[in-house]
This record gives sequence, structure tokens and C-alpha cells, in this order.
Amino acid sequence: MNAVDYPYASDELSGPPTNYSYARYRGAAFLTAWRDQRTAVLQRCESARPAQPAPTVSPTEALLSGFLRETGTGALDREKLRQYHRILRNFEAKGRLYEDYHPGFTSKGRTDHSAPGVYLAFAELAAALYAQHTRLPYLNALMKSLDILCASESRLHADAAGRLAELLRLEFRLITALGDALNLRGLQ
Repeated sequence: MNAVDYPYASDELSGPPTNYSYARYRGAAFLTAWRDQRTAVLQRCESARPAQPAPTVSPTEALLSGFLRETGTGALDREKLRQYHRILRNFEAKGRLYEDYHPGFTSKGRTDHSAPGVYLAFAELAAALYAQHTRLPYLNALMKSLDILCASESRLHADAAGRLAELLRLEFRLITALGDALNLRGLQ
């Protein structure tokens, strides 16, 4: 058993946001703990789940999914990328993604932050933007949103669990590639 844990994926969405500020470096054992935690979630996601109707798509999920579709045909235009960055900054500050935002990207409600579809769409878009631009804030957004999704994995319906599994596999590949590029050990 690993003596170091990975605490960032253990809080439920209904609890207070995880605080990433000033996390101390804990070396390769921390990376192993991260991979072990993600692998356990991946295995649970790959297990059979009862079919359930998909939840209603929120305005934020629809917006992010539209942006994601556009990244498949090229880069987001400047205005849409700016809108994504507003949501990203809000997420970095509050540790939450809301189902709906006012035009200035302040949340329309402080309690509507537990819809997994929003976090899945946000993570998928962060991964696509990282693939296009190789900017660490996108990888960071992917990892933080996956922390939240991993903590809530048991509540995901079959489709959402499948999407999470794909994102976890992608996260492994991205982190391994980054480690290889930086000549770091312990990321395989």
C-alpha cells in the first residue's frame, strides 16, 4: 500500500470545494497515489452499470459541448475562447462549475454546481484545448475537474461513467507524455 495518499479526489460535490493552494510537493509516491486512485475509479467506471435516462442538459453543459464540437473542426474563435477562459477563471477561483451563468459569467445560483455533465463537458473541452495549444492551465483544468468527477463517480449513469473512463485514459496519456517530455520518472 502506498503511504502517500491523493486527497484531491475525495470530496463530494455537495461539500466545500477542494483547496489546491500551496499543496506541498510529495514526490514520486504522490504521483503513484494519483495513478492508483485514478486506476481504481477507471475500473469501477468500466464495470457494468444499470442503464438510466441521461439527465437534462444544462445551459453551461450545452455551451461547453458546442465549443467542444467546434474544436473538432478547428480552433475556437477568439470570443468563444474568451468565454471559456471566463468559466475557467471562475472554476479556478471557486472550485465549482455552475449549471448556468449570467452574461458576465457569474453563476445564476450558488447551489447549482453538482451536475456531472457540466464537469464532463468542461473536462472534455479542456483536454481538446490542451491538445491544440499545449498550455498547462488546460491540463490543470482537466485534472481538477476529473478530481471532482472521481469523487462523485458512484453517482454517474452508464453514459457519464463511460465518458469519465475515456477522460481518465486520456489523462494518463497526457501526464505520461508530459513526464516523458520533461524527463521525469514515476509517471508511467
